[in-house]
Amino acid sequence: MISASSVRLASDVLMRPAAPEDAPGLARSYRRSRDHLRPWGPDRDEVFFTPAGQAARLRESLAERSAGRSMPWVLVSSRRSSTTGAPEGR
Repeated sequence: MISASSVRLASDVLMRPAAPEDAPGLARSYRRSRDHLRPWGPDRDEVFFTPAGQAARLRESLAERSAGRSMPWVLVSSRRSSTTGAPEGR
């Protein structure tokens, strides 16, 4: 399993390892950015933008981390006190 510490990227932004409880915040972030990201992202079905869809993605990502194949991260804003996004690498 890969382990890592959180990294402060700016005074109000923290990058930390992803956790299962990040699913609702990731879903909100993807819904909020959906139109902006559409020209560059793949076609995504509606479930992708839901907490359940993000929970499924996190389960896969965390299994990859446990196997030592990847390290999923999330961005957390202290202004919103919640997950605001994730660096995309998949």
